[in-house]
Amino acid sequence: MIQIFDKVLRDLPEKTGRIFRLSRLEFRSTREISQTLGIPERTVEYHITRSLQSMRQQLKDFLPTIIFLLLCQ
Repeated sequence: MIQIFDKVLRDLPEKTGRIFRLSRLEFRSTREISQTLGIPERTVEYHITRSLQSMRQQLKDFLPTIIFLLLCQ
């Protein structure tokens, strides 16, 4: 699953991947990303939405496993 996640992240367009990393892996807010990259907050939201859609599509087969692992914690 981690390999698929890494592949999906690599396959995202450069800007979308960068924004996803800042948002989800570095836990930066939309406002922080917007200020860092000098782009509107709506643009940041757009790229986050695109990346999450792509992740969901590629990882949908692993959803039952993810839910199981989360419930077992």
